[in-house]
Amino acid sequence: MIAGPTGLVVGVAGIAAYGAAYPRSQLFGRTVCRTNSPRKLALTFDDGPNPAITPKLLDLLDLFKARATFFHYRKARPRMPDLLKETAARGHVIGNHTDAHPNLFWLKPDQITVELRCCNYSIVAATGAPPRWLRPPFGTRNPWVVPVARELKQRVSCGRCFPATGAPPRRNGSFPAWRRSQRVRSAIWAPLAPQRCRHGRHPLPA
Repeated sequence: MIAGPTGLVVGVAGIAAYGAAYPRSQLFGRTVCRTNSPRKLALTFDDGPNPAITPKLLDLLDLFKARATFFHYRKARPRMPDLLKETAARGHVIGNHTDAHPNLFWLKPDQITVELRCCNYSIVAATGAPPRWLRPPFGTRNPWVVPVARELKQRVSCGRCFPATGAPPRRNGSFPAWRRSQRVRSAIWAPLAPQRCRHGRHPLPA
C-alpha cells in the first residue's frame, strides 16, 4: 500500500489520467461518447481529408446510404478545401480536430482557443458553415478544453476507435459478432484502414 505524499501524488495522477483520457469521463467537462439510442451508432473519421482514401470512402458511404462525421485538422491537408466542400455537400458533417493535432492536455486555454479557431476558419472557408463538433486529438482533454469549445458553440465528442484500435477481421475473413451486425461488413475494412474511425451508420448531429 502506498502511503504519505507519494500515495497522494499517485492518486492525483491517476484521477488526472482518467479525466484526460477515458472516453466516458466527465471529470473535465461534459463530452458526448454515445448516441441517444442503443440501436444507433455514430460513424466518425479523424485526421482527414485523405485525397487517396476519402473520395472512395464517400462513394462507399453513398452505396450504403450512410452518413458520417469527418473530423478535420487544418495542417493535415491545408490545400484541399474542395474535398472538404464535397464531403459536406454529400450530406456529411465536418468537425473540428484542431489546427496542428497537438495533445490538448498540455495546452493553456489561449493555446487551445488558437487551435480551435484556426481549424474553424479553414472549415468555414471550405464549407461556409462553422463546425459544431470537436474531437480532441488522441481523445485527451484538460479542464479548459470543454469550456473553450463551448465558447465556440461546439460540443466535444469522445469515443473508442474502431477498427484502427479495435478488432480486425479474423483470419477466415469473418468479423466478430458486433461487426457482423453492421451492413457495411468487410467491404468497409480496406478503405478505412488508413484512417482512424469509429464504427456506425449515422453522423453526429450537425
